[in-house]
Amino acid sequence: MQNRFNHWRILIISLALFFLAGTFGTTSLAASGLELEWENTMGSYQLDRGYSATQMADGCYIVVGETFSKQSRMHGSGGYDVYLVKVGPKGDMRWQFTYGGARDDSAVSVQLTDNDGFIIAGTTKSYSDQKDTQLYLIKTEVSGNKKWQGVFGGDGEEAGAYAVQTADGGYIVIGESNSFGAGGYDMYLVKTDDRGKMEWEKTFGGKQDDQGVCVQQTEDGGYILTGQTESFGARGYNLYLVKTDFSGALEWETTIGGEGWDIPETIAQTDDGGYIVTGRTSSFNSGNFDLYLVKTDGLGNIEWEQAFGAKGWDMGKTVQQTVDGGYLTAGFTDSLGDGELAFYLVKTNAYGKQLWDKTLASDKYDERFSIQGTDDGDYIIAGWWADRLKYESSRSEEVQVYVAKIKARLDAGSAPVVKQQDEENNGQNVMIGSLTIDVPLVMQDNRVLVPFRPIAEALGAEVSWDAQTQTVTMTAGERTVELAIGSTAPLVNGEPTAIDVPAGIYYEQTYVPLRFVGDALGAEVKWDNETKTVSIVTEP
Repeated sequence: MQNRFNHWRILIISLALFFLAGTFGTTSLAASGLELEWENTMGSYQLDRGYSATQMADGCYIVVGETFSKQSRMHGSGGYDVYLVKVGPKGDMRWQFTYGGARDDSAVSVQLTDNDGFIIAGTTKSYSDQKDTQLYLIKTEVSGNKKWQGVFGGDGEEAGAYAVQTADGGYIVIGESNSFGAGGYDMYLVKTDDRGKMEWEKTFGGKQDDQGVCVQQTEDGGYILTGQTESFGARGYNLYLVKTDFSGALEWETTIGGEGWDIPETIAQTDDGGYIVTGRTSSFNSGNFDLYLVKTDGLGNIEWEQAFGAKGWDMGKTVQQTVDGGYLTAGFTDSLGDGELAFYLVKTNAYGKQLWDKTLASDKYDERFSIQGTDDGDYIIAGWWADRLKYESSRSEEVQVYVAKIKARLDAGSAPVVKQQDEENNGQNVMIGSLTIDVPLVMQDNRVLVPFRPIAEALGAEVSWDAQTQTVTMTAGERTVELAIGSTAPLVNGEPTAIDVPAGIYYEQTYVPLRFVGDALGAEVKWDNETKTVSIVTEP
């Protein structure tokens, strides 16, 4: 690349700043442990259960599950109904809705949509022409009012496990079906438009039972699916990965696991284009089940797999990539030996080596409860409980919905990578001369962070990335800068220097403090608050 540092250059960077409120406020806390921030129960003591929870844009939480309680049934008609509850930032119930008909209806997944509403996936008997259940999809407004619902399946039995909005505004939902496919139950994938009208449906699997548990849209517009299979692989259930294109056509499939049972809970695409999966395994364990963490490349080839735990039951429920390139997995364990299940947090490096783990025990937890990360780096748990029945409540018919917030005090490098982006901010960017960078800026600890590579290259520097050491290297003339993800001590020409906010991975790029970009290039950085402009002045 031609060196453009042999003369004076003045560049004006117009900053269309926006900051995701609350998103990065707690990432500098020390990795000191876990604590229960709050917990609450809601509904009546009649088979009210929570199966999934996620955070809302206003800092509240939305919980979905099922209810048999007349007291909590606002719109239901009989049997079980889908139960949707809004919970405040401190655990107080804000409102509740039910959905369903005269027979049994239930939901196990809720996710936010780009219009601040919710997409809910589950099963229904009320709206099925068959005696068995069918896949049930519900779209609501942010107020909880139902906009539409869809029912999908055939002459057999279907169940929905997870639904998420797609880039075109429609929805993708995964589950299982024995109406179609090769035999037994098959992984079932349904794509709808934004009004719930089916665009296509696909099944994957073999002659035995295969189920889908999670689906995500990938960077290429296709989909990555995970579940378990009895049709392929070793004995028992194996972890099953399926990659499709945007139309649901199979691109590849693979199984992962050993001679025991290998059951996934969730999957996410990583910043290198591969995938990370967590769940539980009895194939490589020291007890009943161990927490299972698998990293693959973009074609499903195993790069590494690890099992964590002791002699009891250990399982992963959710996994996030962290700013230092590693992974943070949350789940449950009963390996502490005190008879109680504990919230279980495991931090690994980029290659699956455990760096630390932390636990928080409670007599309320059950292995069937869900765990979801929140914007502030904490966790929300959804399940069920009855105070008067104590430990046996999870097995009782007299239960309420249970929701808990777990505070996770993490160091900067262990903070999750944030990839969310508000719809109203999509058009905002950074402009350097004629170059437009279509990624947002980030505010962390009152510092503006910017994407390092495009700005450095626009200023004439060469930038390289070492995936193994998680280090970005910039060369500009005789100046060389080395900066590791999560570090506050970059090297400039081999000499350590200090930055007050560590480099991190946001929106799949390396971000650094704005002033460091100038300092690393030997430039002067000036900020004009009235015009929201930064001037970067470089000289030979």
